[in-house]
Amino acid sequence: MQPDPKDRPSTAVRPRHEVVRDRLRSLRLLLGLVLLLGLAAMIGASKTASPAVIRTHIALWFVAQAGVIVGGVYLLRLVRRLRFGALPSTRLRRTSDGLVHVAATVGGTLALVAFAPRVLAGVATGIDRVVVVIGLVLFIAGMRAAVLYIARA
Repeated sequence: MQPDPKDRPSTAVRPRHEVVRDRLRSLRLLLGLVLLLGLAAMIGASKTASPAVIRTHIALWFVAQAGVIVGGVYLLRLVRRLRFGALPSTRLRRTSDGLVHVAATVGGTLALVAFAPRVLAGVATGIDRVVVVIGLVLFIAGMRAAVLYIARA
């Protein structure tokens, strides 16, 4: 089944201000993602390291998470390329679209890892429960976007 040609991104040259705006949006999202990864690295390192080697563990956690994200994105691209060949995705029109999905998945995972144990232990406050629900929604939205990226042309 061939996708509708109207759904394909335009190959026309975009005005310069649109390109600059898209790059700035991507940069902001990338910086937000780096901050989320840094926060997650600090949480992970605080649970696995002594105070003497905390900086090393933060760096290792950060690099490991970045590696998992890059590997996951490349795996998704590989699976999509095997299914649809060189056909571009109609779901991701800009780089920032993909970054939004990655940031949602990472942010949701971070919220679940940080707050779900308190909810499961039964010592959570109302805010803890709200953060877990928001984290679950973000995680599901990111995973849904990954599945749709693979499944739909």
